[in-house]
Amino acid sequence: MRTSDPDIYAVGECVEFDGHLFGLVAPLYDQAKVLADSLLGERNAFVVRELATKLKVTGCDLFSAGDFAEGETREDIVFRDPARGIYKRLVIEEDRLIGTVMYGDTADGSWFFGLIKDGTDISDIRETLIFGPANQGGASADPLSAVAALPPEAEICGCNGVCKGQITSAIESGAADLGAIRAETKASASCGTCTGLVEQLLSVTLGDGYAAPQAQPICGCTSHT
Repeated sequence: MRTSDPDIYAVGECVEFDGHLFGLVAPLYDQAKVLADSLLGERNAFVVRELATKLKVTGCDLFSAGDFAEGETREDIVFRDPARGIYKRLVIEEDRLIGTVMYGDTADGSWFFGLIKDGTDISDIRETLIFGPANQGGASADPLSAVAALPPEAEICGCNGVCKGQITSAIESGAADLGAIRAETKASASCGTCTGLVEQLLSVTLGDGYAAPQAQPICGCTSHT
């Protein structure tokens, strides 16, 4: 990414682009791709895109995406369950989901993020929107149904920009466990936040042919959990 000095390129947190600053890894990867193409003499341009953030702290599940500031033309849908430590807030404007904050239960984050990125008209599912994809169309609250309902382009691994379609393609090509998925796609190979989603995709795609191990080692170099 060329700076005001044509001989100097910059990526990451030190970059300001069209008034935007970047503190997450996903735009850094995008910038690195643009930089690599530029160094190879190929034409490419960095584009600011919607981002989702997951707090990567053990025992604290927090997800946010989009714009969740208050506004006169905006509506909030809020779900609170203090006993279970769950809070969800959706921000809607002109029948579009524009932002979400989720605490305690972030399993549907990828689905909500997809609705935000695509600008999907949610007027037909507004009454049940807060309950996630598994509860649309009268379906029961089944986590595997929620994962199965995600479109192929839904982002599963934010660290490495891996979508559902890439993971399912790897599974169909023979990647039958978490280690193989990590090696093939890099999904779940960084912070590990998306490990549960990847395992659910394995279960959905392989059916009875997949049995999740009871305990995962902390890394491939040890058997300790």
